[in-house]
Amino acid sequence: MTDLSEPTKELAARLLSRVSYDQRLLVQKFFQLTGALKIDIYSLEKAIEFLETCDRRYSPDDLLVRGSKVSIDYVDLNCLKNWIGFTLGDTELAEAMNTELGEGPKSRSIAVIGKYFITHVGPVRDLLKQRLKQCKEVVGGEARTQP
Repeated sequence: MTDLSEPTKELAARLLSRVSYDQRLLVQKFFQLTGALKIDIYSLEKAIEFLETCDRRYSPDDLLVRGSKVSIDYVDLNCLKNWIGFTLGDTELAEAMNTELGEGPKSRSIAVIGKYFITHVGPVRDLLKQRLKQCKEVVGGEARTQP
């Protein structure tokens, strides 16, 4: 994993705060009966919480077999990278994510995209957690995101 340099107080405060509605990140939960549920993410901390649920090893077939007991959580990792770089303003973290993600899948097949996602979501989440920890240390734990 890439070692990130310590963020400035300004960047740390920005990463620990909420963005506006217009700047939110949209992620999705897929259910068998209801389809996709869009979820709004307003902070780095909430993005990490969402990513914690993303690496369950469910396949689309699990939705058919297990029914409403299973959901598949998904965010386009390149969209997440862009949101962090452009919206939150952490270009170093976005570049580290870019290095981790590589070129991405060449196919638009759900199976290929799913395998790519499962392979990369853990390392990306770890980078985000590293940055969040740094931010909390920089600001002394005073700035926290609001639910």
